[in-house]
Amino acid sequence: MNKKNHEGYDDPTAYQALQPLVAYECKQQRKIRRMMKLIKAIADDEGFEVVGRITFKDKKGRLWK
Repeated sequence: MNKKNHEGYDDPTAYQALQPLVAYECKQQRKIRRMMKLIKAIADDEGFEVVGRITFKDKKGRLWK
């Protein structure tokens, strides 16, 4: 995340306000990667492979692809 606004000036207020959102997104992306790895490993163990896109939806309603 950049601390500067679109005009190139420092914008620490916006930066601090967005930090929780950025942290949440990073945490969710780590969870998704872990779940994908597990799902692929389970499929492989059972003699299958994942060939299509898997989409997750969190309890807040956001879709993760």
